[in-house]
Amino acid sequence: MDRKVFLYVLRKRHERREILAFESHDEAGSEVPKGSVEPGETLVEAVRRELREEAGLHTANEPEPISTTIWRDEEQTFFRVEGSDAALDRFGHMVAGTGIDASLVYRYE
Repeated sequence: MDRKVFLYVLRKRHERREILAFESHDEAGSEVPKGSVEPGETLVEAVRRELREEAGLHTANEPEPISTTIWRDEEQTFFRVEGSDAALDRFGHMVAGTGIDASLVYRYE
């Protein structure tokens, strides 16, 4: 069974909580960083790698698992990650790695 991680990266901004999201290149609408767990990789290692690959971000905080579910023969684990309150409001990042989204530019707002 394939395993995927989904990252809900949060920050506090002007007394509100905000979530890091980008507009999908297809018809999915807004998305959060996510990706497959590679062989031999822990879930937390996958979270940190996907955050680097899809958003160019690093976190010193420990990702917190929220929930795990099975959907269409995939084990999906959702994580909460505390982002930097000083993060940019808008930025673009070219996806690193070798997946189907490699070299796409995600625009975060």
